[in-house]
Formats: sequence, structure tokens, C-alpha cells
Amino acid sequence: MSANFEAAFGRVKELVADFRANETFYLSPAYQEQEARRDFIDKFWLALGWDVNHETQKNPFEQEVKVERREHGFSQQSDKDKDFYTNRCDGLDRQIDALVYDLYALTPAEIKIVEGH
Repeated sequence: MSANFEAAFGRVKELVADFRANETFYLSPAYQEQEARRDFIDKFWLALGWDVNHETQKNPFEQEVKVERREHGFSQQSDKDKDFYTNRCDGLDRQIDALVYDLYALTPAEIKIVEGH
């Protein structure tokens, strides 16, 4: 294995150990998303060689990592966007359900039981 892989693997193992040492706190509501990004996510991508801090790639259209922008503490995603994605996910869930029902050859009565009707 290459030295780069070994170094990356070692760094990721350190991040896992750091997480496990304080797992209860990291999984609690007191630990915020921004902290997780700073403490673990960015460090993970850096270990894999990604240009997280845009030190190499200055062109914003070609940067590997983007930070979600927030305005006044709220995501810029509109209610219309959220509705679109919610509806899309609901549709995908129904498609997956139909495929599973077909895979297991469930009868309409069995489907009602599975769906809780």
C-alpha cells in the first residue's frame, strides 16, 4: 500500500478514536453541526487529500468542497425547495415499496398489513 494511503488511514483511525472517546457528547443535542464539520468532517476530507480550505483551487466553480450558506441563521433553501425534495423522497419511497412488494410477491392483503392499514 502507498504511504499516502497509510497516512490517510492512520489519520481516519485517529478521528474515529477521538469520536469514540466522547461519543455520548458528540451524539447529544449540545453538539452542533458546525462543530461536527470542524472537528471531524473537514479533517476526514483533508486526510483523504481533498482541498477543503481551497488552498490549491481558487476557482469557486471547480472547488471540491463547498460550505452550505446560511442567511440569518436559516438555510437559504426555500419552502418550495423543501416541498420539492420532500415530494421527491416520498415518491421514491413509494417506488421502493412497490419493488419490494413485487420482489416478495405480496398480495394486496399482505401489503395492507405491512403498511399498517
